[in-house]
Formats: sequence, structure tokens, C-alpha cells
Amino acid sequence: MSESLENWNKVESQIAKWNSYRDEHGKALSEPKPVITISREPGCGASQIAHDLAIKLGMDLMDSEILHMIAESAEVSEKVINTVDEKELTLRENMLNALFAERYLPPDSYLQVLTKVVSAISLHGNAIIMGRGVNFVLPPKETFRIRIIGPEDLKIKNCSQTGKEDAKQYIRSMEEQRKVFAQKYFHADIDDSHGYDIVINMQSYTTAGAVEALATAFAVWKA
Repeated sequence: MSESLENWNKVESQIAKWNSYRDEHGKALSEPKPVITISREPGCGASQIAHDLAIKLGMDLMDSEILHMIAESAEVSEKVINTVDEKELTLRENMLNALFAERYLPPDSYLQVLTKVVSAISLHGNAIIMGRGVNFVLPPKETFRIRIIGPEDLKIKNCSQTGKEDAKQYIRSMEEQRKVFAQKYFHADIDDSHGYDIVINMQSYTTAGAVEALATAFAVWKA
């Protein structure tokens, strides 16, 4: 199965899950469970950490590729948006629009769709969202914001399938793309630790250790 088809199937499965819950309960909860966002440097093993953390906490995982796919597809965006109550979504959008106004963000169509999609996901709650600068979008009181970083040698090792120099170039390119994305869409510095509730350096952690540390920190934050 191609990665693209696998992502589509994940999206459709998640939409079906949300719709099933809505059919049973009428609408999303007015006070949804918290959302976790994960921002990361390339090559830190964040994808595996997010996957394992989602399983440990019993949460839905929406990675950056899936989120981008939803935002880029009008048909899929509409499906996601339709899984929540329209009034609740409008209230959330108004709150986020006020946030954008404070930051003087331009009315970009991609940002508008991304915001609406993220709003819908956050209203369902109980989700881990990877990338796309979502930590700059959602209300801090409802969002546990994680940043995963690591030393250069670790990142190169994890990205060195095609050679050390190619790995260095890939890491530099990805880091620059993510910095530009955060600055363009959110007028934010992705490396500013003030935008996160916890920053974890993979120099000192195994994947399992990072998952345990983050799960513990999340429990304390949520209490």
C-alpha cells in the first residue's frame, strides 16, 4: 500500500470514528479532552515517539502529512468539519481569529482551512497532532505543547540512509522549511521555548524513556 493511500485510509477511518461518536452522542463534547501537539527537529525519532505516546495514552494521532492532506483537499476538509457541531466550531474559529488579529496574520486561504480543520480536531479532543505549527494555533490552556530536539550527531545518524553529507543537507533543508512555515503562517519562532510546555532533548533519552517522561509530564499538566 502506498503511503498516500495509507494516509487517506487513516483519514477516512478517523472521520468514520468521529461520525460514529456523533451519531451516538448527538455532538462533540462541549468540554473536549485535551490535545497534545508535537513540534520537532528532523531526525529525532519524534514520529515513533508520537505513535507510542498515542498508544500509551489512548489518543488519536494526526501527523503533519495527514493534516496537510486534509487542509489541501476541500472534500476531505469538509468531511472533517462536518463531524462537529457548527455552532461550537464557529465559537472556536472566532477565538482563533482574534488570536490571528493580535499577531497581524494575513488572511491566507491555506491558513484559514488549516485553522478550521485544527479547530474541528480540537473540539473532538483526545488527539496528538504532529507539526504544521498547531502549537501556535490552539489555546495553551487546552493544549499540551511538546518540542522534541536532539544533537546533530543523533539527527545525522537517524537520517543517514543515503550518506552523512546527504543527511546534513536534508536536516538543514527541513529545519529551514519548518522555520519559514512558522514565520510565514504564525509570525512565530519555532525554536522559541516559550511556545511549548516541555522541550525534550533526545540526547538523554531512549524512545521508551521519552514516551514515559512525556506521559508523566502530561498527567501532571492535566491534573
